[in-house]
Amino acid sequence: MSYYAASKHALEGFSESVAQELDPAWNIQITIIEPGPFRTRSFRDDAMQSSVQHPAYANPDLPGSKFREWAATNVVDGDPDKAVVVMEKLTHLDEAPMRLPLHRVAVRGGRAKATSLTETMDKYESWSEDVYCT
Repeated sequence: MSYYAASKHALEGFSESVAQELDPAWNIQITIIEPGPFRTRSFRDDAMQSSVQHPAYANPDLPGSKFREWAATNVVDGDPDKAVVVMEKLTHLDEAPMRLPLHRVAVRGGRAKATSLTETMDKYESWSEDVYCT
């Protein structure tokens, strides 16, 4: 999953950078759509194939093992046709968001990440107090 996650992070970083470089006069907006589990052709029970888990990652407490368990036991309940309606609605906004979490799993994950980042900033903010040129 790390290769998959890394490719998504690369696209997010690229999209954020391009969004900051665009001339507002061009009226081009970028939104990173962050979908949760949708029942698409590639995310069906008969289309998903899981490779054998490498023994080095087999510890059931590791995040990779937990994700494999989640993927095998959770319902993929997102309706892609309904998601397309939301995406089309997005194209009509005057001020589109930089990110659009699209599914309760994506919203929950986004909130957890925001909480974690805020906690880290609060805990280590003081470390930045004396790192400046005088």
